[in-house]
Amino acid sequence: MSASVVQVEQRKQSELEIIQLAGQEIMIDGFNLLIILESALSGAYLFKGMDNCYRDLSGVHGSYKRVQQTEKALLLIGGFLKESAVGKVTWVFDKPVSNSGRLKTIVRELAEANEFNWDVILDNNPDKLLAESNMIAISSDAWILDRAKKWFNLAGHLIENNIETTTIVESY
Repeated sequence: MSASVVQVEQRKQSELEIIQLAGQEIMIDGFNLLIILESALSGAYLFKGMDNCYRDLSGVHGSYKRVQQTEKALLLIGGFLKESAVGKVTWVFDKPVSNSGRLKTIVRELAEANEFNWDVILDNNPDKLLAESNMIAISSDAWILDRAKKWFNLAGHLIENNIETTTIVESY
């Protein structure tokens, strides 16, 4: 939740606005975005950092388990991305995490059924892939945000505009 003044300023400079997303390729930190939105939809505590990104207490510790809110979160993401007219979307999930292959299939099938322009890949080091990509990064991972050329706070936008939640702890 905390960051130095320099980090917060650097993140603000590389953060994009919604209007800048049209036609652009984006790369999503899959577990990061999905788990934050699943947490928000389930009413779990969320923490708003100094960089306006949300973090949660959930984590993937070697295994991911699909929850009731998974499909709702994916549809919320897909609806926003379609409405924003983004270009190609690449979801990246941690290959070593158990069930990441199943989640890849779920995301791909949902994308096909809803005509989302999504590709889904598994990678051994998705953080590095996102940080070094020329695509717009979608993540709230501080390490990625400090290194990404450009990023968009999709979780923050969806939480503040599409999800009713009252369990937010803000940093000051």
